[in-house]
Amino acid sequence: MSTPSNDLKKILRIPDKEKLAFEKEILQFAIMQNIKDHLGNKKYSSIADEMGVSKSFISQLFSGDKKINIDLMVKFQRALKFKFKIDSFSTEESNQEAKVVNMYHYQGPVDISTANPQSFEVTNSADAH
Repeated sequence: MSTPSNDLKKILRIPDKEKLAFEKEILQFAIMQNIKDHLGNKKYSSIADEMGVSKSFISQLFSGDKKINIDLMVKFQRALKFKFKIDSFSTEESNQEAKVVNMYHYQGPVDISTANPQSFEVTNSADAH
């Protein structure tokens, strides 16, 4: 017999292929947002010229229609005169706090490795704006 709990578990089971596609989209978005933060007043056309690509290609990258690769990341670094800083954290169960804090705004700096979740206030980012 099917129970509501088991039905929900079946619905929430997402195939690995879909999880991978979702994670790729999130990473793509994060990279492009990082680049966008460095655009300043530059127009897509001037960046495209410096990178040796078309303005429409740059637009497609920012809209998600085209995917970024390492070569393009290097070209963006050169055109916008910045360097990517690569950072990571463990997604093991013991580090669940790190994932939660990254999804929310909080008051003041927190050392995730030693933080007590009750020692700081967490507000939903949608409520913060």
